[in-house]
Amino acid sequence: MAHVGNFLMILLIMAMYQTTVAKKSRNCNCKVVHANNYGTELHDFHTILSCSGHLRCICLRKPMRTCASDCEARVNEWANYHCPSNWKGTPVRSSYSTDGCGSGTGQLVHNCQ
Repeated sequence: MAHVGNFLMILLIMAMYQTTVAKKSRNCNCKVVHANNYGTELHDFHTILSCSGHLRCICLRKPMRTCASDCEARVNEWANYHCPSNWKGTPVRSSYSTDGCGSGTGQLVHNCQ
């Protein structure tokens, strides 16, 4: 009977460990989309920010809170300095998504330079 009690205690400790230490990660993904057709993706930056840790990676943490503005800055730089020559003058916007914390399209329109 003592063995069953010890086994249950070990299971309980393992469950508590998993809940406090288990890794969970969230990513901030960023894309450049056509300003007039959000479905037309022009460039994918993929993950630009991330956080990990089950208890430390909540939507209120900085990498998830600043995803939209960081993506906007990345798209602005891309439009001004890295836009392919065949897209010059094309209006673009940022498009971001976070794992479970929200997504959206930027308010600002940038023209490829």
